[in-house]
Amino acid sequence: MNSSIISVGQQFIPYVDSALARVGYILPGVEINFDDVGNKIEVENIGKYAIEEVIKEINYALYREKIYHETLPLRSKILGD
Repeated sequence: MNSSIISVGQQFIPYVDSALARVGYILPGVEINFDDVGNKIEVENIGKYAIEEVIKEINYALYREKIYHETLPLRSKILGD
């Protein structure tokens, strides 16, 4: 398989752009596009990567960005920024 579609939960939509920017350098050469109408990520030209690895990296990046943005106010208060 050289392509796949990954559904994105509504709670992760605000973080898709920054998450995909991170995944872009982790998985060079893989074409990743977000379809905001269908809330899905389209992955093509997976090449040397296993589809499971690509899905794992994308899901991890989405979750990481969500946590980063949700905890930013707390970290700012703690650090006094």
